[in-house]
Amino acid sequence: MSNGIFIHSYPAPDAQAIPISYNSGAWGYYVSCLFPFAVTCIFAAALFDTGQKPSWLIPALMISIVALLLVVAFLRALRLEITTDGISYTNPIRGAKFLMFSEMSAVVLMDYRHEGGGAASVSRSLRRWTMVITPKIETGKAPLKIPLTFFPRDAYNELVRLLKPEVWEA
Repeated sequence: MSNGIFIHSYPAPDAQAIPISYNSGAWGYYVSCLFPFAVTCIFAAALFDTGQKPSWLIPALMISIVALLLVVAFLRALRLEITTDGISYTNPIRGAKFLMFSEMSAVVLMDYRHEGGGAASVSRSLRRWTMVITPKIETGKAPLKIPLTFFPRDAYNELVRLLKPEVWEA
C-alpha cells in the first residue's frame, strides 16, 4: 500500500520496454467459461433424460451453446501489446486503445485476490488484478483499464516490471 499516487516517468527508469503481445490465458478461459459450460452441460444432460422433455429445452440448449461460443470468441479477441512506444489493449467491444509511455501520468494495480492481510486472508474473487493507467490530462484520453485476470501471469509480471505500479487492495 502506498500513501497516494505520484506522477512518475514511464517506463520505470531501470526497465526497458521489450515488444511483446499477449492473448487470453488459461485462467481467463476458466473464469469466463465455467458458468456457460456448466449450463450447457446441464441442458445437454436433461436432453438425454428418458422422460418427457419440455418444449423450451432445445432452444435453451442452443442459447447456452451460442453464449459459450460468444465468450470464447470474446476471449480470443482480447490482446495486450507492449511496444517500445507504449501499451495497447484490444477488447472486441471497445476496440483498441493505445497509450504512449510519455502520455502516462500514474499507474495503479488493483489487487482483488485477498481480503484482510497476512496468513488469515481469504480469497474472495475470481478476479485477480486490473491495471489502471491514467494518462496526462492534456492528452484528453480516458484511463486505460486492463483486466489482467484474463491474461497469462507473464503479462502481469512484464507490466509490473515495466511500470512499477502503485498496488491497491480492492
